[in-house]
Amino acid sequence: MIKEGRLLSYSILWGILFNFFFYRSAVGISFPIFIGVSFYLFIRVLKDSDRFKVNRIWLFAVPITLLSLRFFLSSNYIFHFFNFLVILFLFIGMALVLSGKEKSDYANIGFPFKIIGSVFAPIAYFTKPYTYLYQRWVFGKTENNYTELKKIILGILISLPLLLVILSLLSSADMVFQEMLFFIPTKLSKLFDNTVLADYFRQLLLIVFMATYTYGFIWFLFIPKKIPIGNTSVPETAATASVKAKTNFFDGTILMTILVIVNAVYLIFCSIQFAFLFSGGFNTLPGNFTYAAYARQGFFQLLLVTMLNFSIILFSFYGLNPNQVSAQRWIKRLLFLMGIFTYIMIYSSYYRMGLYQQQYGYTYLRIFVYFFLSLETVLLTATLIYIFKPRFHLAKFYIITVLAFYVGLNYLNLDAMIARNNIDRYFETGKVDIHYITTLSYDAVPELTRLLESKDFNIQQALRYYYDTKGSIARQKATWKEFNLSRHKAVQAMSTWRFNN
Repeated sequence: MIKEGRLLSYSILWGILFNFFFYRSAVGISFPIFIGVSFYLFIRVLKDSDRFKVNRIWLFAVPITLLSLRFFLSSNYIFHFFNFLVILFLFIGMALVLSGKEKSDYANIGFPFKIIGSVFAPIAYFTKPYTYLYQRWVFGKTENNYTELKKIILGILISLPLLLVILSLLSSADMVFQEMLFFIPTKLSKLFDNTVLADYFRQLLLIVFMATYTYGFIWFLFIPKKIPIGNTSVPETAATASVKAKTNFFDGTILMTILVIVNAVYLIFCSIQFAFLFSGGFNTLPGNFTYAAYARQGFFQLLLVTMLNFSIILFSFYGLNPNQVSAQRWIKRLLFLMGIFTYIMIYSSYYRMGLYQQQYGYTYLRIFVYFFLSLETVLLTATLIYIFKPRFHLAKFYIITVLAFYVGLNYLNLDAMIARNNIDRYFETGKVDIHYITTLSYDAVPELTRLLESKDFNIQQALRYYYDTKGSIARQKATWKEFNLSRHKAVQAMSTWRFNN
């Protein structure tokens, strides 16, 4: 078991480093450095506790490292926010698995909820480091000293109301005493009016809080579980097993009826997609519908339907009753058919979004839709494989695939891609939402340079405003901790800007 003194040293060091890297400093190269130091300190704690399990650390360490590097490589603050949450989530999950706190498979459905609970668990152990300090350094460990401390505290508590009455009477009786009485708190308040001293005090509070939280979190990881006295569980009998089976499984006939009805609706819907949407408007649309309006309508609704289909497929498959063999075979076929219809709906969403993007250009939301549809396609394929090969590790595949897609999305450099495609579209069609692309992060600046060739007055004015506002912020002197490669490249690119008007 790790020694409390060493644990306290690690916690204080971590709190000091957190304050050094992030107090009143913009996030930049400091973040991946801090993550690297955190890895080192945590591994030291694991080695000291004799619980170090290196076999699965790569699953967490690789995405954490790649995502932390984006704080240095990119200036996209939207991704910075979500990357911070994902890194925190992964780091806590890694701590639970590597410390042995999470004994079951990390791919089980309850693991994410354990991670969320673990964020708040250290609060219950906030007094532990101070209890240790009291026992170790201040009063020792003898019972006599502890008894004396209780007596002193009790005496202080009793004297407080009495002291308030006495001071009130004395201060009203003597003005000099009254002035002297308020001299000390007045001086203290003026002392903290000193901005430098107040700043140091805030940093001290931050260090103390982060060190206390770290100590509590590590204590939570390694605290031994209480062994229950006696076994009050009731052994499962044939009757209870039968009840459990009835409550855990869906009736095959009911489930088949539901799936047949849903698939029938999807058959009609998919037939319409082939007849009117995928045919390029070859068939006549009813009413006042135009092909462009029809094609752009409904992709978000289709996204929700495909997500609902995922839920139906998974819950139906997990609810199959193994005793109903014939029904089970038909249900699997109906689920596979629903999967085929879901592929068509995903393609329909993709097709609609493509037409909408051609009309209005690229944005974050439209790129995220493409990303999500691609992810959905991969996960759906794995789900259909799982229906006929239940030994396939579906949950682990989900986790690894989602992480891989998310990390990949980070490294696509979306801002530059959005700016590049919208500017290409401008040179082809003369249409561009200049106000939108000038809200992108510094990642897009090298692409924005191409618009300097434009003769459009509005575009030139927008670039000038961007140069004067966001450019001035980028050119502000920063410390080495705040160094960001994307911002550095943006400053270099803007230094070459020359306006036409």
